[in-house]
Amino acid sequence: MQLDVAEAAGASGDGGGGGGSGAGAEVMAAASSAAALIEAQSEAEKLRKEMADINKQRDRLKTVFQQKIKEFRDKVLLLTGYRVDLPNAPPFNLYNLYPPYLPPTAESVLSFRCNDDGEMELLGTKFTDHLEAQIAAHLQERHSIPAFLSSVTLAILNKEVML
Repeated sequence: MQLDVAEAAGASGDGGGGGGSGAGAEVMAAASSAAALIEAQSEAEKLRKEMADINKQRDRLKTVFQQKIKEFRDKVLLLTGYRVDLPNAPPFNLYNLYPPYLPPTAESVLSFRCNDDGEMELLGTKFTDHLEAQIAAHLQERHSIPAFLSSVTLAILNKEVML
């Protein structure tokens, strides 16, 4: 039996059966290729799911962040009476405050700049031209921004400041 198998193997290697061995190799290569393709598709699907999860997390974080920003802005407005806006473009160290009881316009804005030491500096605006007494009393003498803002609010309420 062993001789018969050896003779059959020798006969197929002589030329007539050589194509059969090549066909077997092609089948093996195709099977290997198909397995690699299935594995790549599986990996791609796994990555798509991970990407969808990451996008969902990002959207949730964005929503929560926007809610917290709104909540913070609302509480600052409630506590101080001033709406505080941060710039969307450079320079990012500017803060615009809009006082209560006045429409939020370019004529009623107080602009502060945070310097390199972390201190706030009032910048000149159309509105600051009307606040010389408050600036002198609370920023130049006492260096107190809270007192300055309170004084501005009281001056607006008492109609001492007109635009």
